[in-house]
Amino acid sequence: MKQKIIRLLAKKDEIKIIKSIFRKFEVHMPTMKVASKKIGELSDRAVVSIKINPENQAKLIEVFLINGLKVLAVDDENKKLIDSIKRKLKEGLIDKEAEKSKESVRLASLPISEERLNEFAESGDYEAIKDVSKDIINFSENFVGKISELLSRAVANAIDNEVMNALDGKEAARKSIQNLMNIASDQTLRSFHKRDLRVRAGESAIEICQHNIGCMHFLIDIANQKNIPNEINVISAIRFAEVVLEDVDFFEDEVEYVRKNLNAKWLEMAFDVAVKSLTFAEKTVYKKLLNFVKNKV
Repeated sequence: MKQKIIRLLAKKDEIKIIKSIFRKFEVHMPTMKVASKKIGELSDRAVVSIKINPENQAKLIEVFLINGLKVLAVDDENKKLIDSIKRKLKEGLIDKEAEKSKESVRLASLPISEERLNEFAESGDYEAIKDVSKDIINFSENFVGKISELLSRAVANAIDNEVMNALDGKEAARKSIQNLMNIASDQTLRSFHKRDLRVRAGESAIEICQHNIGCMHFLIDIANQKNIPNEINVISAIRFAEVVLEDVDFFEDEVEYVRKNLNAKWLEMAFDVAVKSLTFAEKTVYKKLLNFVKNKV
């Protein structure tokens, strides 16, 4: 059976609606199958081409027109079909299944209540808000901004929660350090440009290490960790050196740990990026640590 072609001319924000319709078809119109779809750029708009079985062509065009999308006439037959559907819509003769698809697209812009999102933010459940953000292509620009704002609140509260949890003892402190470093290296936060929060999480992890003598070696793990802001790598190593190198006999285990585990090459690359944010005293301690590790004395 020869397939039919439907073409649309869509603005940037309309691409979200088209992609949402693609995802909703099988739920609301199980008889409709999109064989393939192709999106090509044209100036500030996109030409979207779809191949579909003939029996579903009219229904799909109706769905697109209901949602205010610009359907292009591929040929004379196609133009007559489009004009016919437009007249039907103008007269209020809307296919019920097509109307359902409109409702589904509308709902896609609000996949979860704002009240529930606020609960996630207050409790520090940033992972729940991240899950919502994964479907961000369906959201309006205002909703995207709201998600970003709520994500910031959730992460800030999560950091505060981990700092408090760390007070419950050594094991709790270790768990909090790991959770904070998960935040510092989180790629979703990176894509949302939440660098300040990632830095704050790293700084909080460093502070917990400093306040728990049994966690000092974690400062070296943080110094080695990739996918975190480079100043956190360097500051972590410096805070380790400020304490441990002042009494190498007392911190014998930590000295052995840094000698065996510090990734000096990685730290040097991180230093080159972070150097402008360091004080003269911090640069001095950093060099002292590297010399100590490289010379093994």
